[in-house]
Amino acid sequence: MAKITGVGGVFFKTKGDNAALAAWYRKHLGMPLAEKDSQWFSPSKSSFMINYRVDNLGELLEELRAGGVEVIQGPESHENGKFALIMDPDDKTRSSSGSPRSGTTRTKVPERLY
Repeated sequence: MAKITGVGGVFFKTKGDNAALAAWYRKHLGMPLAEKDSQWFSPSKSSFMINYRVDNLGELLEELRAGGVEVIQGPESHENGKFALIMDPDDKTRSSSGSPRSGTTRTKVPERLY
């Protein structure tokens, strides 16, 4: 059985000025925020999304499909990993990254479930 191995990121929508919110997080918490189009969460209406790292993305997607979970998008390969998108029963978008695959001897590229 594939397992979650950690959290790769938490993404949230703002109701106001994206740039001002990003500046606030940078100034007060020292945390840079990436500004993304809110359509990135689609089709979910949720205000946040969690990126999970998983040990085996392919196996996890097979298990999810067998359990009746719709895979909205993916898996897709990008320079920073493999990604897939699912939604939980509460209409929250979830992302995940699975087991690392070697890029070079010093770099690991994760698989992610969104």
